[in-house]
Amino acid sequence: MSVLIPCRPDLSHYDMQVVLSNITYTLEFRWNTREGYWYMDIKDETEDPILAGIKVVIEWPLGIRTVDSRRPPGVFFAIDTTNQQRDPGVNDLGDRVKLVYFDESEL
Repeated sequence: MSVLIPCRPDLSHYDMQVVLSNITYTLEFRWNTREGYWYMDIKDETEDPILAGIKVVIEWPLGIRTVDSRRPPGVFFAIDTTNQQRDPGVNDLGDRVKLVYFDESEL
């Protein structure tokens, strides 16, 4: 089952807890002004890092290359809802660009 991650277009640095594939994770998001990109970290329920510094780009399986067995078994995708194929700007993640987690059964 896919999960729409409730990103906040009004904040440039925040974290949240989400349940993915029946496991609670903490996701941290931060805007990098110098590069003009969003970055995401995935942490376990105790906020121990699983994967850090994932650049949020559209139409690419985010964080898929890690071998950490604690990572979510599905995959994250950033989707441009306007079909312009543009990565999210500072106010776009959660608005124009949606972050969706696809469970392993959907892959």
